[in-house]
Amino acid sequence: MENKVLDIWNHHSNEASSTIVIPDGCRDLIMRKPKNKKPIWYISKLFDSPEKVCIEADDRILGLRLNAGVTINENALLASIDTEDIDEIQSRIDDFTAIDASTMEALACFASNVKSVDAASKKLGVTKRTLQRTLIKNTNRTPLYWIMLSRARRAARELCANAEYAETAYNNHYSDQAHLCREIKRWFNVTPSRLKTSDEISEQINNKAY
Repeated sequence: MENKVLDIWNHHSNEASSTIVIPDGCRDLIMRKPKNKKPIWYISKLFDSPEKVCIEADDRILGLRLNAGVTINENALLASIDTEDIDEIQSRIDDFTAIDASTMEALACFASNVKSVDAASKKLGVTKRTLQRTLIKNTNRTPLYWIMLSRARRAARELCANAEYAETAYNNHYSDQAHLCREIKRWFNVTPSRLKTSDEISEQINNKAY
């Protein structure tokens, strides 16, 4: 099951709350267990923009974050789960998910700070059309989506570590500081200055994800 489950996380709050979930390139198998009720299992979508998620008081939430690019037989996986045992759940994930080597290689290339789709296709030794077809088939997203997301998350991590705006823009192939600011706003719905002071968002930026 190597490279399928990236992280396991838990959340519990005594009070009703809400949080903003930012795009991270991953999907999670999630169990939400309301107080005195049976657990509800579902698989999160792949976020394209930040979304508000509401949590009821005394909900206990368990999440298994799957690595970017893992394909999921969603109905079969959800139907198979009849336990809260983590080891058994991970075994079910192994049974009902798959990894395509070409997809994982492409995602790794995008995450390596490659400058463009053209540069990525040359580095991978495939045509842009083949790259596009592979990513659409296995992730339902284009190569450009993955490059832009990887770039924005990397830049956001640098900003959270107090890097200078101009330096961060240069390091991550943005044309200038204004371009950087627009992309941070586009992906995370905050300005770079707000990003650096938001514990909620900076924590997600530094979580295990794509």
